[in-house]
Amino acid sequence: MLGLPLLIWIGQRSYGLYLWSFPILTVCRSTFDLPIAVAGPISIAGAFICAAVSYPLVERPFLRRRYSDPKPAGAIQSERVQL
Repeated sequence: MLGLPLLIWIGQRSYGLYLWSFPILTVCRSTFDLPIAVAGPISIAGAFICAAVSYPLVERPFLRRRYSDPKPAGAIQSERVQL
């Protein structure tokens, strides 16, 4: 069941969902003065949209960069300092 494409898609974007949900909920509640029954579903839908956009534009480039560089940046400096 955990191998379902929809659950994989949600899992890949779960950090973005976590980051986007509260700010969107706060804007809906404070700026538009919406009740929680309306603001909740709007913030969930908005979080899914923002996470879907930010995953390929923000998260994927960092994930590719992290796995493509096998040596940490600090390791190069520590080799130079040791005599």
